[in-house]
Amino acid sequence: EIEIICVDDGSTDNSKIVIEKYKNEHPQLIAAYDKPNGGLSDVKNFGLDHAKGEFISFIDSDDFVDMDLLYTLWEKISCSGDDAYSFNYTCFGSPSSKLKTIELFKKMDILTSKDILKHLAKEVKMPSFLWNKVIKKSLYNGLRFSSQKVMLEDYEILTSVFLKINRMVFIDNNLYFYRQNSNSITHNVNVEIISENNITIAKREQMILEAYPDLITAVKIGRAYRALSYLTFLRKICDDYEIKQKEQKNLRKYLYLFLLDEDINIKKKLAALLLSVNLRIYDTMLRLYSKECF
Repeated sequence: EIEIICVDDGSTDNSKIVIEKYKNEHPQLIAAYDKPNGGLSDVKNFGLDHAKGEFISFIDSDDFVDMDLLYTLWEKISCSGDDAYSFNYTCFGSPSSKLKTIELFKKMDILTSKDILKHLAKEVKMPSFLWNKVIKKSLYNGLRFSSQKVMLEDYEILTSVFLKINRMVFIDNNLYFYRQNSNSITHNVNVEIISENNITIAKREQMILEAYPDLITAVKIGRAYRALSYLTFLRKICDDYEIKQKEQKNLRKYLYLFLLDEDINIKKKLAALLLSVNLRIYDTMLRLYSKECF
């Protein structure tokens, strides 16, 4: 059985009309709710509280999914009965923009809790968002999304879930379409948000290392990856050379691990190498790096 939960938390467009239309056409599938706007975390907590199914999947309001998503997941869950499932995705922007398929894994794979946390720490093959994952609802027991987060609201709860997990199956299908919106929070990072993010990430690192101290190398690679990402954003939003220099220092500190890691593609390695040498070659770096979807 499938349950689709639609939460309208104060939309100002015709979302409510569209939801009601589909609810009337499929009353056995769709549950619709109205609530005051409370942010992303509040909506996800609301959905968890009202969900009746054994597995939970979150879909952002401006994205869409492959028509075979639910059938593919139902088939895999029926066969394996594992705790969680993840899959590849495609990025898109304007109607005229080129689609970018992100292949996190090139073939079906089975990951243990430690495998998942290793990839989560590195942030390369296991991005810290929920929309390309389906997870047993019971693993969320006792957990809540933090309403204090401007960004990274998925980080802490995902780490807690993956610490409890037995196995995750990775499905080598592109089942989700993620919209890259230039007006979204993700693409409008500022120095204050970066500072808040660093606190969240430090807490996640602590949780991972308390469980698996030998994942310290993966944690260090993740620090280099974030420094590279932050330097890309800082070029557009910040003229403070000291802040940029701090991130460059973090990148240099863990650069050798970053360059040796087989999960990181050559474009990111080249961008990291260029940025670690000289901050003034941003433009060269961006022509290579901004084509990547993250």
